[in-house]
Amino acid sequence: MPLTILLIRHAEPIAPGTPGFDEFTRPLTAKGLRDADRLSETHASTRIDAAYSSPYLRARQTIEPISRARGLAIDTIDDLRERTLSLAELPDWRSHLKRSWEDFDYAPPGGETGRDAQARIIRVLDVIATRHAAGTVVLASHGNLIALALNAFIRTSITRSGNQSRRPPCSLLFATAPDGALPPTRASACVVLACGRNSRSARRSCRPLRH
Repeated sequence: MPLTILLIRHAEPIAPGTPGFDEFTRPLTAKGLRDADRLSETHASTRIDAAYSSPYLRARQTIEPISRARGLAIDTIDDLRERTLSLAELPDWRSHLKRSWEDFDYAPPGGETGRDAQARIIRVLDVIATRHAAGTVVLASHGNLIALALNAFIRTSITRSGNQSRRPPCSLLFATAPDGALPPTRASACVVLACGRNSRSARRSCRPLRH
């Protein structure tokens, strides 16, 4: 059985800037918690051998139902944190995000370039592939970082990044809660299928996530 990594984008969190919470402690909304339960039900028949999460609470809460149903501990990996676009507040952050996808070496002052963030998530996937020779592992992370992981392995319409597609260290499967937006696509669920470590190619399909 080859190694499969299930990349899970966190469910709906409370809004950024909510008093009393920061990026590390922002929890899921009531809807986000319900969607996390539904995601667990969707994968009830899936054998899952290990669970890893970003240090952000909203990511961890998204996979708690999955891990709790199997008695799995959730290990935190700091490098699964979301990409930092900027340390300062950006009123026009969407234009900066768009530019960062067009130029992988661009970042606002204090921010993380797409190239650096992509290298970070690839290192995580390589570490997981080293730790687990086979089976299925869940990784809870964030939309921008997951999109960068997919971009590393699949040729997309983004042609100016200068990145070369590479062979995944494992099979990859991405899923998100129904309202999860994944830049640069807004599909509810994107699936990346490969034939394990020796795959010469990967194929991608996007479809609504069904519960």
